[in-house]
Amino acid sequence: VTNAILINHCSDRKDSRHPCGTRGGGPNAKYQWASNPKWDTKTSNWLNKTLEEMQEAKDWRLLSMEIVATRDIEAGEEIFMDYGPKWEEAWNNHLESWEQPESGSGFEYHVSASKLNQEQGPIIASNDLINEYGFSTDVFTACWYWQSAEEWEREYDHDEDFDDGWKDLDDEEIMSRYGENGHYFIRHSSTFDYGEFWPCSVIHKNDDSNAENSPKDDSTYTVRIYPSKTIRNTPKWHRRGLPRFLTDFPRKSIQYFTKPYRSDQHLPGAFRHHIEINDDIFPEQWKNRKPGWNSVDVNNTFKKGDRVLANYLGRGRWFKATIEKAVGNNRYDVVYTDDSTVERDLNESFIKKSDWVTTPVRHLGSSLYL
Repeated sequence: VTNAILINHCSDRKDSRHPCGTRGGGPNAKYQWASNPKWDTKTSNWLNKTLEEMQEAKDWRLLSMEIVATRDIEAGEEIFMDYGPKWEEAWNNHLESWEQPESGSGFEYHVSASKLNQEQGPIIASNDLINEYGFSTDVFTACWYWQSAEEWEREYDHDEDFDDGWKDLDDEEIMSRYGENGHYFIRHSSTFDYGEFWPCSVIHKNDDSNAENSPKDDSTYTVRIYPSKTIRNTPKWHRRGLPRFLTDFPRKSIQYFTKPYRSDQHLPGAFRHHIEINDDIFPEQWKNRKPGWNSVDVNNTFKKGDRVLANYLGRGRWFKATIEKAVGNNRYDVVYTDDSTVERDLNESFIKKSDWVTTPVRHLGSSLYL
């Protein structure tokens, strides 16, 4: 795991800008077809079949791959693979052309939760006990928390406790009734540590830091805990519409998390490119596009522009389509007329001749009626 994007690509090619590995030793791993029969019993059989035999197969799981070491990997050394020259060229072009998101894109103030957690700096406090407070950026805070037996047994007998009546109290009374000391909610490094992160908002920062002039904050905070969606039993205080405040809560037990669809990979212009598979690992009987291979079969049943009915995704429903391209071996790229969806490399058995004419198409919800 790394905090740098796609850093496990590297190359030992002479023209590569991405040398890597211990002492520049280059990649230390590669992908190959699955070879261990303990977890994969099918790949070795499929590698001996022809394309035609595979095309007729009804088994959905055909081939698997595995990653294996190409040399001894030292303790603490990262796993490096070569993604191929085209991937590397696309990545280099991305580095040269990428720009910060523009104003109005919704990402102009993008921040990384990982970076904020590494810095462990002070957290902005809302100083508001009543209103729910959240960040307007791409992150939210969560607090290391668990439900104690004492919490489960506690009874709430104030009339104003229910139906948000507590919000009419002043801050001092709110903290007197619903505030508890949270100094013991400390996350340890043990794998078997008790607790988990619950959404929380930071209400107040205490001026009790022990490390002067340190970039890392070791102060304590007052926080409000919100119910975690991962627990089975809803807390009693939440069922009754009551708040849960903790004072003297340790800074190291508060972390940032990325909001859904707000991570680096969702930024405008985020890098996308497939990892190449080396031609050398494919069986010879699969290589039907060798030099001299004609990409268009003269015996094709259909030609570009033909109007047909196509079996969309092989699911048994036929829709109007147009042949976009004959790719060879009686396979075609087709464009569906209703929404311009393109389905590529469709077998001829999923295509029917048709003399349909262009007529208005009626839609109902997301269903198409021809």
